[in-house]
Amino acid sequence: LFNAKTQRQCLVFRSRHPLLTEEECRNVILEVDRYHKEKYDGKWGTVRKSSVNTTDVAVEDIPVLRNWLLELLHSRLYPMLSCTFPQLRDGSSIIDSGTGRCRMR
Repeated sequence: LFNAKTQRQCLVFRSRHPLLTEEECRNVILEVDRYHKEKYDGKWGTVRKSSVNTTDVAVEDIPVLRNWLLELLHSRLYPMLSCTFPQLRDGSSIIDSGTGRCRMR
């Protein structure tokens, strides 16, 4: 999995199982589309210099998805990151005092 020469001394980690289920992916896409239609009248525009029209919609900003995202972070993402990076540079871990130290954005 790791080849120091081809990966320029950078590690790549991959999970054995998807982080999200297919149903969760479908639900998130539906809710983001619904939110975008309500907030932006369904019109996609360029929000950054790009050759493709895009609109970034942060899942954390969508009220109906916020609790789901927090649960996802605490139940799956933080534990996975903690296994991947058991000790941070300062000697602590990603999960200290039961809270995750990652930011959502």
